[in-house]
Amino acid sequence: MKRKTTRFKVCYVIGVCLFLILTLAPILWSMVMSITPQNEIMGNTTQYLPTNPTLEHYKELLSPDNQQGKLFVKGIINSLKASAITLIIGIPIAISCAYPLSRLYFKGSMTIRNILLFTMAIPVFATIIPIYRIFATTNLLDNLLALVMVYTTSFLPVTVWLLISYFDTLPKELEESAYVDG
Repeated sequence: MKRKTTRFKVCYVIGVCLFLILTLAPILWSMVMSITPQNEIMGNTTQYLPTNPTLEHYKELLSPDNQQGKLFVKGIINSLKASAITLIIGIPIAISCAYPLSRLYFKGSMTIRNILLFTMAIPVFATIIPIYRIFATTNLLDNLLALVMVYTTSFLPVTVWLLISYFDTLPKELEESAYVDG
């Protein structure tokens, strides 16, 4: 029995290490490429690390005079806006959907849960072309509100499902004591 446990631990450690390598290697490679000068990137060399690392690419990207820098900062700001608005809209909706599905039993509650599970099985990429066509015909392309709508509706089923699982773990006595306290 101890031999199987040891084998499992070894396989587990190897699997985690392989996962970390496959996950972190592209990030590390991007970081190395970002500090490598242009002539070394295009040069015919077998070195993995730059001989003359430079931060010139970052200076160029973050300079306020550069057009790429302006677009980069604008993109970061738009991403933060879209994320914040999606959270402000999505979390209250998800909580107000998940709590009754977790605590109350009513006719159709299991059907709603199954529909949520089914919508999570549909990949978001399968809906990109129809969403694009709808947004193109309604002139919603290049619009922050349209992006927020896509984010909210795409992640709402997963969020509701996770919150249902969380609300299921809370003891009912906690809710009953809240009723007593008012």
